[in-house]
Amino acid sequence: MVIEDIEREHDRRASLDADEALALLADDLDAGLRRVEKRGVGDADGLLRAVMRPRFWSAPVLSSMAARDPERFTDTVLDRFVRLANIDPEPRFRDDAARDVRESVIAHRLNGPVYGALAEALFSLAWSEAAVYADHVAQLGDVDHDASDELVCRTLAATQDSEAAIGWLLHRPEWYWLGWGHDRWPVMDVVAMHSGRCSDGHFIRLEDAILTFSPALENEECRGFGRYELLTVLDRERMSDDARRQLMELHHRFVRKS
Repeated sequence: MVIEDIEREHDRRASLDADEALALLADDLDAGLRRVEKRGVGDADGLLRAVMRPRFWSAPVLSSMAARDPERFTDTVLDRFVRLANIDPEPRFRDDAARDVRESVIAHRLNGPVYGALAEALFSLAWSEAAVYADHVAQLGDVDHDASDELVCRTLAATQDSEAAIGWLLHRPEWYWLGWGHDRWPVMDVVAMHSGRCSDGHFIRLEDAILTFSPALENEECRGFGRYELLTVLDRERMSDDARRQLMELHHRFVRKS
């Protein structure tokens, strides 16, 4: 297919009305799922990635669809995402080699423009306090996959239920695997949004988890960087003296003086 044909297909999808666009997207996702199921998991990696990157669908068009009607977009995509995640033979693949996380992106293989638009739609539903978002979070909670956990984390950053959001985060301490290295680390969003509003008990547990966050994934050059990032968004009025001290020490270590 020549470039002109590809551009024409992109333009056609951008010009469709909402019903046509969602129906065509559903067809394209179903086609990708059928390819994965037909070939089996032996060649899963590339095929799994391709489902969330269907041809001719640009990220801006998908984001526009999600923003226009987040509930219908989620209804179209979420079940298919869950089906894909359940097919993945390595739902929690781990490359635990120590690295400089400041220069790393830690991404699951279901990432892609469809996944990103689904995250935006779920965030919108939670932010608007749509009752249906809780059902979606529960559905994702039944899926054993890093991609599902990241979606939940992104969604909880927008919810008004701070106790539930912090409680969820405390039970999933492998925080680097929740979207590290993208424009926004969803874990930081949850801490920023909810650490000032959760109960004292949850805050104490959260602060302690942050102060002891020192995963083997960080090499010596960046040891403590994730902790620093999280301390910068932890509610300042509730921080302990120890947390303030660590924040200052890490700030001097990681922020160059001008």
